[in-house]
Amino acid sequence: MRAIDRKLLRDLGRMRGQVITIALVLAAGVAATISLTGTYRALGAARDDYYAAQGFPDLFVHLERAPDVVGDRLAAIPGVAAVTPRLVEPLAAWMPGQARPATGTAVSLPDDGSLRGLVLRQGRGPEPGRADEVVVLESFAAVHQLAPGDRLEVVMAGRRHRLRVVGTVMSPEHVFPVAGGVINPAGVVVVWMPRRALAARTGRVAAFDDVTFVLTEDAKPDVVIAAIDRELTPWGGLGAYGRDQQLSHRFVSQELEQLEVLATRVPVVFLLVAAFLLNVVLGRLIQLQREQLAVLRALGYRRAAIARHVGGFAAVIVLAGGALGVGAGAALGSAMTQLYVRFFHFPELAFHLEPDLIAIALVVCAGATVAGAFVAMRRVLRLAPAEAMRAPAPARYRPGLLSWLHLTRVAGPLGRVIVREIERKPLALLLSVVGVGFAVAIVVLGRFSRDSLDLLLDDVMARSMREDVAVVLARPAPVTDLGWFAHAPGVLAAEPVRSVPVRMTGPRGHRDLVLTGQRPGDRLRRILDGRGRPVPVPRDGLLISEVLARRLGVAVGDRLAIERRDGDRRRLTLPVAATVDDRLGLSAYLDLDALAAALHETPQLSQVLLAIDARERDHLLATLAQVPAVVEVIEVASFRDAFAAQSGDSMTFFTWLVVGLGVVIAVGVVYNNARVALSERARDLATLRVLGYRRGEVAVVLIGQLAFQVALAVPLGLVAGWALASALMATADPEQYRFPVVISAQTYGFATLVVGGAALATAALVRRRLDRLDLIDAMKARD
Repeated sequence: MRAIDRKLLRDLGRMRGQVITIALVLAAGVAATISLTGTYRALGAARDDYYAAQGFPDLFVHLERAPDVVGDRLAAIPGVAAVTPRLVEPLAAWMPGQARPATGTAVSLPDDGSLRGLVLRQGRGPEPGRADEVVVLESFAAVHQLAPGDRLEVVMAGRRHRLRVVGTVMSPEHVFPVAGGVINPAGVVVVWMPRRALAARTGRVAAFDDVTFVLTEDAKPDVVIAAIDRELTPWGGLGAYGRDQQLSHRFVSQELEQLEVLATRVPVVFLLVAAFLLNVVLGRLIQLQREQLAVLRALGYRRAAIARHVGGFAAVIVLAGGALGVGAGAALGSAMTQLYVRFFHFPELAFHLEPDLIAIALVVCAGATVAGAFVAMRRVLRLAPAEAMRAPAPARYRPGLLSWLHLTRVAGPLGRVIVREIERKPLALLLSVVGVGFAVAIVVLGRFSRDSLDLLLDDVMARSMREDVAVVLARPAPVTDLGWFAHAPGVLAAEPVRSVPVRMTGPRGHRDLVLTGQRPGDRLRRILDGRGRPVPVPRDGLLISEVLARRLGVAVGDRLAIERRDGDRRRLTLPVAATVDDRLGLSAYLDLDALAAALHETPQLSQVLLAIDARERDHLLATLAQVPAVVEVIEVASFRDAFAAQSGDSMTFFTWLVVGLGVVIAVGVVYNNARVALSERARDLATLRVLGYRRGEVAVVLIGQLAFQVALAVPLGLVAGWALASALMATADPEQYRFPVVISAQTYGFATLVVGGAALATAALVRRRLDRLDLIDAMKARD
């Protein structure tokens, strides 16, 4: 082994603390990129593969009833590759231990009894000749422990039916079993049975009431939808719609869009911050070897050999950090993917190491590491060997701000040493402060999404959805029916809501949304603006989201073209009376009576909001379960809990993953700053010991400098964290979320404690190193 190679091994052993911590910073950047982005890609690939394998339809439409012959005409529409007419019947099932029934649908299977479009998970499919055999959605069967051979009693078409479960299946139409706006596997029951059996139970022989379409590759969806609607309007068609409005797909897409922002933007920030820190820290570390590199040149080593020596030092860090980062990224990505298996009901969902992600992460981090090392090496090699072997001339001292503030007069001798060192090397101070500040910012970035979720639950939902129960009706009913609900057991107050799916068209385009009719003065469901202030529904026109107004290109006073999308395609125009800067989605409101007048109908309701006596809850739910017109009962408290649980688990894992990696970066940066400062000032500190200062007093000099850096870095990092969070939120789709960046005091405090703890731990290590400092070696270091 050559002498220069033995030196490399000795350097790595002597500086193993710095090498390990720098490798950990690199590993954190690589692991964040591989795990977060890899998980997002795994989910997207699993969805696309699932849809392709099962032929997930492109268009859907529900109708009153049409004879089978209409199906042939639908198949002849240009652009339609496949048509599946079917029967879909609402049902309810009382399950043991449930306060209210699970609701869902019975769906007919093709006449040949095949499970087309379904994935059999257990048992078998129903035999065409057996009228009582069904397969059940796997997510519902798993929660209620249903297995092939079990019996399931349901209420369907006004009668009780006793069915026999012969298998469990997964369906791309029910990746998310959604009830009441949240994922609820226990409350959503879907069964599939042979079409003849379902037709016999519902009285719809030789007819269908639901159709799905697969389009050809060159089909234009809008044109096909228009043709389908023309064909089905005489049969009570409710309007064809694409995947973007299919309930499960919409939830899957929204979840993936939310995850995309976090999983693709955060790693970029992480990677760039890690690269910057690696460049700075390793550059300073190589600069410390100035004298040794000069000696190598004096001994005859060529620049190329010295470059290989420095490159070898950096390569060890890159290989160690890269290997650790890839391994940690794969493990964290697999764990995160398994967490999503609970929510995304895909047949196959597995995390895969993506070669391009590994390459990007390693190239960025390795490039920054090697660049930092070689830039420092070039500065050393530019000097003549004789000059480089001498201790660098002390930086010229110029009084700075601290001196002008007369801190040197009150700080005592050791304080003056700290102040003058800081003012002598302002660039080193700036880089250290920026590095530690970025570490603080990373921790803030990891936790701010939790603060946004708390804002959504505590501010938006709790203050706007003040009802206890929301009752959804199968069909709109006259407002006079509100009296029945108002007098139901345990009801303290009842208020009506009318919801109409519409398409709003303005100069800049159109949006499909729900037009909500509310009575001015009702108190259970409030509209809140961005500051949390209630906004009344105007009596003379529409109240719409500001984002919706901008996207449509309208302002207050303009008139909007509106088309009903619930079967009745009546067109109307309404004035925009006001806009509101709300926080969620695209919303439009109209006075309940004005909506009825615009639709040329008597005032109607499609939902009833109830404030109830909690002691009568079970009695009320049992009463509502017996009402055929009620299709869904949503308890708002359980809705908020379910929403929190739905978002909370994945959010918690993500938060702690980012925070954990941020802590690694914080510790690595703070520790290396302190060790570099100790190496640079070992001779000065030893001199103080020789002059009679005790170990504790000498430690104050170095630790005081470190404390000053951290004190400057923390507020800078908190501001940088807010800026990074703002930049991240700016990439979110404003049509879904428009939250201001809210970072709680707990998040700021946590980030401060993390970096403060890292600084304290580092101070303890530095004090230990100082106590072991050999005075003679330190004094001779530059003689």
